[in-house]
Formats: sequence, C-alpha cells, structure tokens
Amino acid sequence: MLINCSALQYAPFKDTKKKTLAAKALELGLEAPALALLEGVKHVSIESLLNVNVEGLDSMKSVELGIQHVIADVIGKNKENVDKLSQL
Repeated sequence: MLINCSALQYAPFKDTKKKTLAAKALELGLEAPALALLEGVKHVSIESLLNVNVEGLDSMKSVELGIQHVIADVIGKNKENVDKLSQL
C-alpha cells in the first residue's frame, strides 16, 4: 500500500475548519457596510463594493447576501438577544 508522504507531512497543518458564511463575508470586507446599516444608515452603496473578479463580490445579490450574513451574525452573537431568546 502506497501512501502519499507529502499529504501526510502537511496534514497536521491543513486548515479543516469550514468558515461560516458570515466569516467569508467579513473577509470580503462587508463588515463596515453591514454595521452601518445596523446603526441606522439608510443607504449603503453596494455598487462601490462590486468586484467581478472576486467571488462573493461579483454581483449585487451576492454582496447583499454577504451583508445579510454579517448582520445575522452580529444579531445572533448579541448577548441581550441571546438572553431574551433563552427566556422564551
């Protein structure tokens, strides 16, 4: 039985954790517009965030979805929200 030695050599360093959708959106730089919307800003220029060469920023829909993921993550990690939900 042959084993690929290079695969074994790097296996301990391989990042096997899957990133959440919010984490991916944060990496794309969507935190600032998401937080601005949470703070009450009425308009965020999604057009300025578009980049056809970057997956996740390649369409209006994907940018909007990324911002939604960040907002959901922020709301879901808010201690007051978690406490209220646990009392239900």
